[in-house]
Amino acid sequence: MAHRTYASKYLARHEDVDRVDKFKQYAEGGVRYYWIIDPLGLTVEAFELNGGQYLPSGSGSRNDIVRLGPFPALDISLPEIWFPHAK
Repeated sequence: MAHRTYASKYLARHEDVDRVDKFKQYAEGGVRYYWIIDPLGLTVEAFELNGGQYLPSGSGSRNDIVRLGPFPALDISLPEIWFPHAK
């Protein structure tokens, strides 16, 4: 059975769903990278599965340019995500 290597999740109304329930479900499914994206708080948190649990592997907020797994060579401009039509 093939495992997914990456998942991103917009922050739910109940943060414990993303930080407890989804962590467990995705870890059991072998999802190696997991991002939590909060468009209201303008933050992104990245986690990598290691030894059956997710460990923080990066984060960013507001106007940051980040590099997050599984894309270590890709500069991700967060302002372009939060405000894609503002130039």
